[in-house]
Amino acid sequence: MTARIIDGKAVARKLRGEYAERVAKLKAEHGVQPGIAVILVGDNPASQVYVRNKVTACNEAGIHSELYTLPAATPEEKLMARIDSLNADPHVHGILVQLPLPPQINVAHVLERIDASKDVDGFHLYNVGGLITGNTIFPHARLMACRSCSNTRRCPSKGRTWSWSVPATSWASRWH
Repeated sequence: MTARIIDGKAVARKLRGEYAERVAKLKAEHGVQPGIAVILVGDNPASQVYVRNKVTACNEAGIHSELYTLPAATPEEKLMARIDSLNADPHVHGILVQLPLPPQINVAHVLERIDASKDVDGFHLYNVGGLITGNTIFPHARLMACRSCSNTRRCPSKGRTWSWSVPATSWASRWH
């Protein structure tokens, strides 16, 4: 068994191009442009780079993105109010709160507050539990990335192509 190097940047570039086509078709046929809201609390330099890359990737894929930056001293109640308004916004199809959060904010409260159907990271309790049952709305992003990179590879231990299924409650289904 030999190791294979997977060019993640090339895979990402290809996927963004494919998604841009799908988003354009969705917009043309149904008048819907997917929208994501990203919330960054504080000024962690690594988080700023990570969020900037996410917003760029969304734009390249034709997904509308809004970045909300809040100061590190933001109280939990203010963050929760922002999440509530985004949960209620029909133009926002996904919400991502960048972790880590400042110490005055309870991460569990934040992750539970995001509507499970808008939980891009797949951290809501419903989506985490759905990993076991195969009934997630948003599968965990890293798992989906692994799926994308390995989807056409042979599984060395079994000698077959990996098979992954997307549940019927897929996040895209609510746009039809």
